[in-house]
Amino acid sequence: MRTDFTWNQDEHSTGHPLLDCKNKRMIELINQLHILGREDIDNDVVLTILGELVEFADDHLLEETLLSAHNTSGLDHHKHSHTLYLEELCHICDIYEKEGTSVFERIIVFLENWWMNHILKEDVTHKQFLRPALA
Repeated sequence: MRTDFTWNQDEHSTGHPLLDCKNKRMIELINQLHILGREDIDNDVVLTILGELVEFADDHLLEETLLSAHNTSGLDHHKHSHTLYLEELCHICDIYEKEGTSVFERIIVFLENWWMNHILKEDVTHKQFLRPALA
């Protein structure tokens, strides 16, 4: 059985309030999927969660803009990661709509990997560039 994620401000914060808010919401959504996996899976709820996660891709633009303003090294790789996230998530959504719960585990694994390998390893390391300037 999977362990739910818990937000830890010191370890998970990007330094940007809006991005942190969205990342906290991502944790909530992944945790909701964990709960659904332990109960009867409600396809409508899963599709709603996936739709919200697709919408998060818009937030990548803010992050990329902030990183670009600082000429951050590795920006092209970072942007490419965001593109791959959206492509894979959309692909998973399409498969889920056709096949249903048979790909449920794939959804969770993908999202957990994104959280652990992108947000916690890449986004958090750019904290100094994502923190809004104080007026």
